[in-house]
Amino acid sequence: MSNNEYGPNGDAVAQFIQSLADIAWFEQAGQPLDPEDNARQVDFHFIAERDSQPYSGWGTCLAEADQAIDRLLFDHSLIGVQDAVQQAIRIENLWDEDAASDFYEMLDETYGDPDIGYYGNSYTYPHELVSLPDRIVRCAALEIAVAPFAELSFFQGIMPWFQRGHWPCGWEGDYPEGRLIVW
Repeated sequence: MSNNEYGPNGDAVAQFIQSLADIAWFEQAGQPLDPEDNARQVDFHFIAERDSQPYSGWGTCLAEADQAIDRLLFDHSLIGVQDAVQQAIRIENLWDEDAASDFYEMLDETYGDPDIGYYGNSYTYPHELVSLPDRIVRCAALEIAVAPFAELSFFQGIMPWFQRGHWPCGWEGDYPEGRLIVW
């Protein structure tokens, strides 16, 4: 069966999308990193403080990598591929419901005020400050979609962190120099 909706590399995109169901989303968020990982570890506060701009921790590198994909999609008349990928990838739909509930409950219990439940003075529960990183995962799929036209790997390079159960949430330094920021 061909996956034409995902472009000329549609079978590989479909395989990637199917593999997302096997990820143990965020099970290791906040857990210590391997000392050999070249990454800066942050905690939930990093995510919560960026709630209105969840991708601000990436500086310009995420937008630049995203623009390279968009240009290739446009140049090769594959805008419909972007729509198909956006429809197919929503972490909340891929994430085990019990695991998601456990994660959100842990956030509220750990970071919510013991009396009223809000995070700091935000009048918001901690779980409400979390914007799932769908854009990053979608762009990883789109890198696969445009692979016949260019070799892009920024987003694909981030995926192993999700597969390990962490939450990549930014970049420290001027890409490609610097390091990933991980919760």
